[in-house]
Amino acid sequence: SPQRVGHWETGRNKPPMNNPYFRLALAQAIRMDVNQVMTELGFTVDDSDRSTEALLAARIVDSLPPNAKQLAIDYLEVLQKRFSA
Repeated sequence: SPQRVGHWETGRNKPPMNNPYFRLALAQAIRMDVNQVMTELGFTVDDSDRSTEALLAARIVDSLPPNAKQLAIDYLEVLQKRFSA
């Protein structure tokens, strides 16, 4: 709500950055990658355990409109089932 955002702006309360749904919604609202948002806010983002391909897949899914995100995940799961041993 505008009142809640106003409280964040004045420092009265902090946004719920520990909530992954909030982080994703915030990133989408300002058209940024979630990791970029967290980095800009001063958080340390450690993606060292992720491959370049995994990070690319995540960025692609993050950039899709909400109605396409689940479709992309479904396709990835089909690929995983087909190629996993």
